[in-house]
Amino acid sequence: MKLSKSLTTCENKQLEDNCQELFSNRKKQGYNFWKILDERVPDCCCEQVSVSPFSPCPIQPNEKLASVITKEKYFNSDTKIIRSTIADRLHDGLSVDRIKYSNKNNFEKIANEIVSYDSENEFFGVVCFSTSGLRNINHKGHRCFAVYDTALQENVSHAEVIQTNYPSDPKLAKNERKEIRRIIRSRITEAIEYEKKMVSLKTIFQEKESF
Repeated sequence: MKLSKSLTTCENKQLEDNCQELFSNRKKQGYNFWKILDERVPDCCCEQVSVSPFSPCPIQPNEKLASVITKEKYFNSDTKIIRSTIADRLHDGLSVDRIKYSNKNNFEKIANEIVSYDSENEFFGVVCFSTSGLRNINHKGHRCFAVYDTALQENVSHAEVIQTNYPSDPKLAKNERKEIRRIIRSRITEAIEYEKKMVSLKTIFQEKESF
């Protein structure tokens, strides 16, 4: 990777190229990738460009994002999403699909592929997030979540929700930072649509078609 210094403004003309280069090398960084991304491109600036060459465009604030629910532990008897379990999926990026660039058949195909990875999985429904809701969650003025358009060649609607590296203060004790980040992770439910409940594909895509 040839990036020699951090980008300090979102207006940098090379932002898209730099963000795509960073994301193309993410596997080499492993779990350190999100930390490196925040250090090299502060303030979630990569949200403003396409981080994937397969993306139709950067994710807009008014977009809705859907993620597959494959286990009963993610919701209660009232189909309300359980905070701790959905938060646990954030460690390496929570995969979502941009409803605007998907349709019921494509999403159902993706859901069935996910279910096939684990014999204990079952397709129960989806959780739907507001992009602006996710981006507006902050702690003491610092962004807590970012949403990136990590489109795939076979699925242009693919995106990811990640927890930013905040707090990164080296003066914080490790256990203190860990606890702050745990509390922040649980706040992801603030951005869940439909009264924070799991819904069906029919509900999401019927609403899309009504606009």
